[in-house]
Amino acid sequence: MNIIVAGGAGFIGSHTCKALKNKNYNPIVVDNLSSGSVDLVKYGDFVNCDISDYSKLKEIFVKYKPIGVINFAGFKTNSESLVKPYEYYNNNFSSVNILLKAMVDCKILHFVFSSSAAIFGIPQDPNKLIDESCKKDPVSPYGKSKLMVEEILKDYEYAYGLKSTSLRYFNACGSDPDGEIGEILGSKNIFPQIFLAIKNKKPFTICGTDYNTKDGSCIRDYIHVCDLADAHILALEKQISDKKSSQINLGNGSGFSVKEIIDLTKKVTKIDFEIVFGERRIGDPEKLVADSTLARNYLNWKIKYSKIEDMITHSWNWNKKFL
Repeated sequence: MNIIVAGGAGFIGSHTCKALKNKNYNPIVVDNLSSGSVDLVKYGDFVNCDISDYSKLKEIFVKYKPIGVINFAGFKTNSESLVKPYEYYNNNFSSVNILLKAMVDCKILHFVFSSSAAIFGIPQDPNKLIDESCKKDPVSPYGKSKLMVEEILKDYEYAYGLKSTSLRYFNACGSDPDGEIGEILGSKNIFPQIFLAIKNKKPFTICGTDYNTKDGSCIRDYIHVCDLADAHILALEKQISDKKSSQINLGNGSGFSVKEIIDLTKKVTKIDFEIVFGERRIGDPEKLVADSTLARNYLNWKIKYSKIEDMITHSWNWNKKFL
């Protein structure tokens, strides 16, 4: 019951490893620690390896004989990808291609891919929930690299019989309610950035206040990391049982503006931190909210932590230990 978790020393990967262990799987973390932390590797073996290292990957696959691979290894910031396109295409696309080649050569034919809502780009109708059929038109190298992998997975299935599930999640947040693991302070996601600003006694910057929304700040769909972890396991199990590939959106189906998130975070932390207003970030849509009907119906995915206050509380309880 070994499962390779590439990028398992990162935020979502480490929470997925805990969920795997709780379901009696044996996660094997493969991570180069470029952004993850070995302190988050608590639930299985750890191998320091980059997924572009074909020879070492084959050694790992031969040793552990996994039933499948879940891949979180990748860079993940839209704005950063605009100024570092080489790094994003190299890491998020080329390296994944090498990982897939090593898998098929070792006859490991089940793969769960960490995709992103960034593949949808700027929605034509921002008030429409985004389902799997919506137009894919990414505006950043980050989103393009994710969509490129989704496309080559179709070719790998045709040529090699590799089954895959691409999970397109929206804004991951929260932390392990038990406090054993969590998101690294200073990560590019909104809550660690807020908590870092609190730690450094600096204002938090809201990027863009002129969006066509109720308060001028952009709206996002936030999903608890533990719910995402559960979805990855359900996806792998469903893929193995049905022998089918799929692409599935993961979100709560409700959106919160950045200003609303700020107000709720102040309420949870009981800290009235300063905010300032900055320019929009290039490529940021005004509203991204998921339609997760397919995940609920096909995977039988049930969200445990739907309240944004719980997500903030879990994230705060973890991060305040480092303030």
